[in-house]
Amino acid sequence: MVKRRGISYKVVMRFLTKLFASRPQSAPTTQPVASPASVTAPAPVVDDRDEFEMLDALIDRLNGAVILTAADKAKLDKKRREWMATFFDKTLDEGQTYGQASGDLEIFDQPEADFRAEIRATDNDLKTQIDRFNHGLDRHFEYGEYHPPYYPWRIAVILSKRKELDREKRFLAAYCTHFWDRVGRRNQMILERAEKKGAFNRFSRGA
Repeated sequence: MVKRRGISYKVVMRFLTKLFASRPQSAPTTQPVASPASVTAPAPVVDDRDEFEMLDALIDRLNGAVILTAADKAKLDKKRREWMATFFDKTLDEGQTYGQASGDLEIFDQPEADFRAEIRATDNDLKTQIDRFNHGLDRHFEYGEYHPPYYPWRIAVILSKRKELDREKRFLAAYCTHFWDRVGRRNQMILERAEKKGAFNRFSRGA
């Protein structure tokens, strides 16, 4: 059996985890520019709206989504496990990439070096981060998949760098309304950022 070229599920998760852990909260966001020969060009964002219109639409989407109860989350988690069972074995037994097996973003369906380069090359592209996070929300609400917190984190960082503090607060408030209790270092950093900026207070929920 010939193994397909491309990045595997394990490699995707390992790289994103290392990337989250290696970038401090206050670290500079300037990234090295990879050589054109080593970078797979990112898929173009289909949405041609202004990036702030896209951001407002994302915030409206989060604000309009139903806040899940514990029972709802349990049902969604069950759905996620069942859905993952349909493709996880393909990455191990059939040599498919994570993107091929799961139908996820095209960035996952390429060699690891290109995947790493593309993630870094689009760090400060607000439209790309919004587009990828919207894709993650689609899969979250349909399959219960956990979206990588990297994309919402980058949205907040980009807005902060541009001094768009009101937009950042509105985004963080809308995001944390749904995902404030997610575990993991990067999720905790998003929550702490929202609270520090006065966008969210976990202790006032239900008050």
